[in-house]
Amino acid sequence: MKKSITKEVVCCDKCGEEVGYSNPCMECGIEMCYDCRKIHGVEYNHAVHFSGSNDGLYCKPCDVKLTKSANDKRHNAYLAVKSLRDELKEWSDKFKKRQNAAEDLVRSFSK
Repeated sequence: MKKSITKEVVCCDKCGEEVGYSNPCMECGIEMCYDCRKIHGVEYNHAVHFSGSNDGLYCKPCDVKLTKSANDKRHNAYLAVKSLRDELKEWSDKFKKRQNAAEDLVRSFSK
């Protein structure tokens, strides 16, 4: 038996490959597959201590435009979370160095 089936698919606007999900740029709406998202996109986490799927995804041109204009409240919120995540990582790295130095000092006395 023959069947004619009409199927609507989402395709990556960068490479043209079929994408099994829709994850468009939050500004212009272009679709990007997983691989193209890593090259042509910027993804922001929605929280400082954890992240999830479908966080703030922007194509690089939109990200640059929104960062320069600083007029988009949602994009500014993502930038604020990114800044806090960067600050937390920097603090954590410095703390880990001090922790290791202190523990090494204690160990040096137990020899």
